[in-house]
Amino acid sequence: MRLKLALVVALALLLPACATTPEPLSLALERPHVEGAVTTIAGRVTPANARVTVNGQAVTVDRQGYFRGTVALPRLGTQFVVVEAESRSGRTTEIVEVTRRQAGPGEEIILGRVH
Repeated sequence: MRLKLALVVALALLLPACATTPEPLSLALERPHVEGAVTTIAGRVTPANARVTVNGQAVTVDRQGYFRGTVALPRLGTQFVVVEAESRSGRTTEIVEVTRRQAGPGEEIILGRVH
């Protein structure tokens, strides 16, 4: 009986020390890659088990925290892509600005930057 009590006390003392604080949420985006009227948004999130959405659509995050999602750019002009990440430690949002411009007949210039 004393051994059981000693084990219970030892576990009670050790468990709080084993509890981990959630890893801080971090979201880093690459410069957007554009092909035609579609842009690819890619980046890395930590912790790797965070949930990521690109314009409200869930994207797959691999074991290292890398993700990628595609977004249609239906019109000329400036458009914004919202990337959100959420984990136990919080939520963060990044805005990607993508601009499609007509450069000449059949030619487009597409600029992208992360805010």
